[in-house]
Amino acid sequence: MHTLDHELLRCFVAVAENGSFTSAGDKLGLTQPGVSVRIRKLEDRLQKPLFLREKRAISLTNDGEVLLQYARQMLNLNQEIIHYFNSPDMSGILNVGIADYVAHTTLQPLLLHFRKCFPKVKLKIVIGLGIDLLPKFEQGKLDVVVSGINETHLPSRTLYSEPLIWCAAHDWEKPEDGPIELLSLPEPCSHRQAGIDAMKTTHLNWEQTYTSSNISSIKAAISAGLGVAILPQSVIDDTIKILDDKDGFPPLPHNKIGAFLKSEDNLIANSFLDFYIDFRG
Repeated sequence: MHTLDHELLRCFVAVAENGSFTSAGDKLGLTQPGVSVRIRKLEDRLQKPLFLREKRAISLTNDGEVLLQYARQMLNLNQEIIHYFNSPDMSGILNVGIADYVAHTTLQPLLLHFRKCFPKVKLKIVIGLGIDLLPKFEQGKLDVVVSGINETHLPSRTLYSEPLIWCAAHDWEKPEDGPIELLSLPEPCSHRQAGIDAMKTTHLNWEQTYTSSNISSIKAAISAGLGVAILPQSVIDDTIKILDDKDGFPPLPHNKIGAFLKSEDNLIANSFLDFYIDFRG
């Protein structure tokens, strides 16, 4: 009986989540050909094509969609086992702050599996904006914060970066005369500022028409056709249309996410960050 190599599954999930062999390779520290070899090996093992390859994009086949669910479960279970048997019997309280847009897709499975591995650790979690969480961190009210690092000069550990994307409803059309209606998190949000700076360089006319501290609210406004927003790639789903230079929108920078730790020696905090990185893939 054949077994499935976890490294092949990890590579498969990275490609599926990043939509690109090159991006997956950057994330895993592999070359694009190295990623291709692993995906081909996995397809040979399963005797099924997992991706539809087109000129500029790839997408999952029906079999690929099924495998993605199983692969995530297997990788998560593998991490649970490793953490359970290689971590001390930790106990205590960890005060965590997580930026809303960071927690949007990761929080539920992260908390579920962390609790299974460390049942004696009590988590106290605050979800909000980085500009609100970081002052609490400086006051000693939070042990660790996961947030954007572009808005502060506090020492941090970079976890990853991802592209910022122009977003709108699928039926949204760029106004011919009036300004672009901007939907965003409040000032001094770095996503918002990146969009404004980009529009200034290309002389796009805009006005702020919707402000919210919650990513779900921003996405609701997008779906309602209220305007254009700048979102991190990880929170975008198929209800949103991605805008680019063909639509007249300039490129945006990457958003850097980091961890702010009260103490680098805090074992519970470091274990939490390990889980965060694992479950983000």
